[in-house]
Amino acid sequence: MSNRAQVCAEPASTVISFTREYGLSHADLHRILPRFEGASIVDSLNSYALTFCGGRDIVLVLGPEQERRLGRMRIPYVQLQFAFHGWEQSGVDAFMGRFDRMFHKGGG
Repeated sequence: MSNRAQVCAEPASTVISFTREYGLSHADLHRILPRFEGASIVDSLNSYALTFCGGRDIVLVLGPEQERRLGRMRIPYVQLQFAFHGWEQSGVDAFMGRFDRMFHKGGG
């Protein structure tokens, strides 16, 4: 089954939620997330609501923007809280694979 087929499966009645840390700023997220294909996106001050086919939703809440300092280098990071409403675990895994690829920054 392709990732697209998994993302458009019938909704489940469960809520799957978790938090992850990403090395990006709020500005990065606000710039890149609207380009995410297959979702209707509603932007609020510190959260997003993404609606997909089949009545499935994702609520994405942004934690405060923070900064790591390594000598003179400053690296932004933020915790993102995900809540998947009406999703099966396989669809969540497919979505997170796409999400991680969209927000992957260069490196090794």
